[in-house]
Amino acid sequence: MEKLASSRTPITEHDVRQLHALVLHEITEEAGAYRSSAVSISGSDYSPPGPESVPAQMADFGRWLSDVSVPGANAFAGVSGLVVAAAAHTWFVTVHPFIDGNGRVARLLLNLMLIRHGYPIAIITKEDRLRYYDALEFSQASDLTPFHRPSDRVHRGEPGGIRSYGRGATRAERMGSLARGQIHPARTHIAPGKALERRMR
Repeated sequence: MEKLASSRTPITEHDVRQLHALVLHEITEEAGAYRSSAVSISGSDYSPPGPESVPAQMADFGRWLSDVSVPGANAFAGVSGLVVAAAAHTWFVTVHPFIDGNGRVARLLLNLMLIRHGYPIAIITKEDRLRYYDALEFSQASDLTPFHRPSDRVHRGEPGGIRSYGRGATRAERMGSLARGQIHPARTHIAPGKALERRMR
């Protein structure tokens, strides 16, 4: 994890699978393996893609992630790191590639991208969980605004870090259209709703 956070090399699809293997290696034999069955998300209107399309969608995601995970070294150099981090999180949970542990890996990716782009980490507290779930529902309808606006208090850290996080979020707010353009184009409209605890798994 520390190596990925500090490295200037791209984060790849293989790295994502390794993160999952690291998180779930003592929990399931499927750690690091893409799911081979359909899944549903309790409390959510969103239906993840079928298992047959997961490898191709993750290959697309991996190519994009490799491009944006090295700040300033690609076509996305002018895009706020906060927007890129939110886009990475949203795209990954939209594919939902693993049978379990998608939320944990998504938040690891979110924080890896934040650290690489000079932001403090984001911690989802108990008080912020419902807001986080609702932001996921909206963002999976191709709208990242709830995920990166300053009024959504998903960040906890040092006082200075909070101020810099807010400034970054304000910049990201002005770039909302860019954020939406970076997400995988295939989206189903998601009605706003409150997802349940499974989102945190």
